[in-house]
Amino acid sequence: MGIIAILTLATTLSAGPEARSLLGGDTRLEPFVAVVGRGTTASSSTGVLGGLRLGVVADKALYVGLAGFYSLLEPEARTVGAYTSKRLLRFGYGGLEVGYVLNASEHTRITLRGLAGAGAAGHHPDTGNGPYVGNDTFFVVEPGLDATVGIFGPLTASIGFGYRIAYGVDLAGLRTSSGRIDALDGFDLDLSFGFGF
Repeated sequence: MGIIAILTLATTLSAGPEARSLLGGDTRLEPFVAVVGRGTTASSSTGVLGGLRLGVVADKALYVGLAGFYSLLEPEARTVGAYTSKRLLRFGYGGLEVGYVLNASEHTRITLRGLAGAGAAGHHPDTGNGPYVGNDTFFVVEPGLDATVGIFGPLTASIGFGYRIAYGVDLAGLRTSSGRIDALDGFDLDLSFGFGF
């Protein structure tokens, strides 16, 4: 429902001068959506997340929206204690994402972005036999940078990188570092295709 409300609001505000004047004259808002494939590191291993971004863009310079990601290819979990067999880490997260265009030309742009939100995680044996341990919830912040090129009309392709920092992870069996469980911290490398921004 919230997503539909954002897109409806964006369409309404970009419809004409009367609506735009509510935001200070010539501000133009447009909806956007992007599908994201994300290579990621977690628990000292690699995996793949799938994701979606959608929201509104103001004057092709500032965007505010929602983003969410979920494990498609699960990284191996660093486990200790009773969890001696190979286990895979399953997690997903999402939240509010804000971005600002640092540099733009007619067909390219560089965008600084940041996400703040929450997620859930667990781990399970890679054979599928044995207990699933989870779902632990956590908070997440994730700064990043994207380079985008226009493909055709409103269609775009982007490559980006970021770093995920997860707070409050307390999942049984995961190794700790620096006094907290940092298994969900990691680098991301994105390839995304968007419409509208």
